[in-house]
Amino acid sequence: MNSGVKIASCLVSVVLLFSGCSAGSAPEATQAEQQAAASSDASYMPTVEAIQPVNNEASVVNNCNRKAGAGVIMSFDDYGTPEQLHAILDVLKELNWQAYFFPVGEWSLDNWALVQDIQKDGHVVGNHSMTHPDLISLLQTDESKFYGEIYPLKNFATTTPMLLRPPFGSGLFDPQMTQLLADRDVQLCGWTADTNDWRGGSAEEMLDRVMNGYEFSPQPLAPDGVVLAHIHGENSVKFVRLLAKELDARGWNREPLK
Repeated sequence: MNSGVKIASCLVSVVLLFSGCSAGSAPEATQAEQQAAASSDASYMPTVEAIQPVNNEASVVNNCNRKAGAGVIMSFDDYGTPEQLHAILDVLKELNWQAYFFPVGEWSLDNWALVQDIQKDGHVVGNHSMTHPDLISLLQTDESKFYGEIYPLKNFATTTPMLLRPPFGSGLFDPQMTQLLADRDVQLCGWTADTNDWRGGSAEEMLDRVMNGYEFSPQPLAPDGVVLAHIHGENSVKFVRLLAKELDARGWNREPLK
């Protein structure tokens, strides 16, 4: 089954929504979809949190449309091993700190039980597209594929409007894309401080990048900021501990688990 059929299939909706399809309406399951369905807890339904209406002003997008005074929040993109994810979840639980997770859709299907672990721990799950493309380029070349990257994952998100973090931040402030998504009740979600962990560096170096700014993310973290990291980051857990210690020393709020 090719990627387009996989994205559109009713079976994906079964995995994501735990709802049925009419007989004969779903294509034959891929092995990944079968594994996702087998590993998921069909009795679990995530809590969906209502957030503020869609607002595409730059400062609102970078702060993920969060209420003033909510505190600093961690966010994690892409994918990782079960060990990497659970280590992050464990330290966040220890610190009573809510995070936003933006897993890639194909990884989510292959690791649906891990996505449920994120949800069960009280974290927000948003949309990071199915295959991690440049969404602006896709919108300009194939609009149907653009929507296909986003909407199969809409109903596993744990906020309404749905939070979407475009891969690479592509299109966060593009007028056409932001209006199209706002019309469909999608809130774009960026970040205010970047660990740049995919480039490497120690946890201490990542902390310096976030608190003081650097070449690719010049603004220092602010008290209601959103910190970008990745599930697969080599030093994610140590960095989270260091950042929490720094924020606590400054008297800054960290958004607690709900």
